[in-house]
Parts: sequence; structure tokens; C-alpha cells
Amino acid sequence: MDTAAFLSRHKLTPQYGAQIVDYFAPLAQQISATKKSGRALFVTINGAQGSGKSTLADYLACHLREEGGLNVCACSLDDFYYSQTQRKELAQRVHPLLATRGVPGTHDIARLHRLVDEVRQGQAPLSVPRFNKAMDEPSDPGEWQHFSRPIDVLIIEGWCVGTPPQSEEALQVPINVLEQELDADGRWRRYVNTCLAQDYQPVFADADISIMLKAPSFDAVLTWRWQQEQKLIARVGHTAHTMSKAQVADFISYFERLTRHALAQLPHRTQVVLELDLERRITAYHNAL
Repeated sequence: MDTAAFLSRHKLTPQYGAQIVDYFAPLAQQISATKKSGRALFVTINGAQGSGKSTLADYLACHLREEGGLNVCACSLDDFYYSQTQRKELAQRVHPLLATRGVPGTHDIARLHRLVDEVRQGQAPLSVPRFNKAMDEPSDPGEWQHFSRPIDVLIIEGWCVGTPPQSEEALQVPINVLEQELDADGRWRRYVNTCLAQDYQPVFADADISIMLKAPSFDAVLTWRWQQEQKLIARVGHTAHTMSKAQVADFISYFERLTRHALAQLPHRTQVVLELDLERRITAYHNAL
């Protein structure tokens, strides 16, 4: 594939180009070799916010299409967020913190589960939703991904993809100011954990290949997430749903509990782990495929 064009399209550095040569292209070749005739392949990518998981998903998809001739769908768990109206209903029915998108329980996980089943069954045509973060609403169906032929490889990336639920003991102590002040009784985090255990695990467990971009710590997430927000603002301008740096810091506190849990638990549960430094350089690579 045209690596230079990919780097240009994503505004990536030569450093990323070197990582493509050393890590991502060989990984894409492994994935292609794993694909069996007549059976769709399901790949998951976990990474904290801003770790580069959507860029990696796009690279793998482009490589598999151009080099392997495969029909590939790469999408994000974020694309399955509920609308504001649906989240407001959840907030009223379960807990006010569920009005904010992000945690398990705020996605239409049943739709994602259906997509995985439809891909496995070789169904076509298929339409895959997108979510507009600048508007904090699902995109219009005309902006969705549409596939006229059966999908050969489905890649799902997300910040909590593959993350196991926590123990009851772990849920007892608030992890940050958000939980101390707005979830003192633990009702929100227990609901999130229950959704993760009952609704999300069956989807994650169906993956054939699991990949993790491992952040050096949760502290890196604020830096990375603010960089993401600046790119969004540069693309769409300031809107009611874009955030200042202080708002980003508040926003990521919703994700802190499960991000820390994933950093501790997932490296032992994931087939391919790419450890990153603060500049998102790969410092260690573990491949059990």
C-alpha cells in the first residue's frame, strides 16, 4: 500500500512510518494469513483515549484491502453511542452520570452484537453506524459505512474493548473526585460494571485476534485526549459539544476507573500488546499470534 499517502492523510510523522515498517505491516500480514476462506475474521483493538487505536485500525484496514484484497470494515465502539435523548432517559431512570457518553451502558451494544453476528454469517448488504462527536449525536444514515458484499474482516477499536469487569471489592472505594462527589453510593459504577459483565463481554469474547496499545499510565491520557480535542476543533470549529482543556480533564474522569483497570489486566489477556511511551513510540512488543 502507499504508506506515504497514508502518513499524509493522517498528518503522521516519519516516526510513525518507521513503526509501520517495524510493527504494523508485519502485524497486518499476520492477520491476513490468519484469515480462513469462508469465515469472517473479528479483530479488536484496545487503547486509552488518544493512544492511536483508530489510526492503527485504519492502517490495518487499508493494508488488508490493498495488499490482501479483503473487504474490511473498521469502526469504533464510539460509533455505537446512544443519542442524547436515549442517554437522558438512562440518566433519569438509572443515574444522572449516564447522560454523558463514554462508559459501558451508554452504547447500543445490542446493535454491535448484531453486526458481529451478521458479519460472521456473511450477510450483505450491511450498514455500519457512525457517531458525530462534534454534535454528540449519531450521524445520519447517509454518512454510515455501507457494504454491498460480505465483510471479510471486522475491526472494532475502543477504549474499553476487551476490558473485564471489576470485582465488588474494587467498586467499593471511589477512584476520583467525580466518583466521590457524584457517585458516593457507587450506584453508577456498579451499573457500568454490570453492563460490562453482562452485555459487553459476549461481544469481546467473540474476537479472533485481540490487540492492545498500552499507554504508559493514565496520566498520559489527559495529554493525548486534549490533542484529540484540538484536532476536532481545528476540523469543525468550536461547538457546544467541543471542550476546553479543563472540560477534557473532567470528561476523562468518567473513564479513569476502567482505563486503569484495563492497563493492569489486559496485557495478560491480549494476544498482541504494543507498549507506548508518552510520545506514543513503541517501547516493547509482545506478539502471541
